[in-house]
Amino acid sequence: MISEIGVAAAPTNPPIGVNKGKRTFNLASRIQQVCADSGASAAVPEQLSVLQKGARVRYCDGQLATVSAIHHDDLVPYYTIRFDHGGAERQTVRSKLSLL
Repeated sequence: MISEIGVAAAPTNPPIGVNKGKRTFNLASRIQQVCADSGASAAVPEQLSVLQKGARVRYCDGQLATVSAIHHDDLVPYYTIRFDHGGAERQTVRSKLSLL
């Protein structure tokens, strides 16, 4: 939308899944809520579960790492991990991590 002076105005509603104050979109929690409401099993596949800071993981290439941060500024949470060997950090998605 363009305002009267020709400057693009910011949209009034943020896109779905974007942080709204302290509320964030959490797919695993939403699946559990829907399953509980319908009486179905609330088991969440491992690839959808949200990891905790400090969790020990194996990256898809086999390296061991620790979750050092969880980011909720996208539709699906993503993680910063620190590799055990060398201490390098990498941002990655849940599907590339296996919980140890």
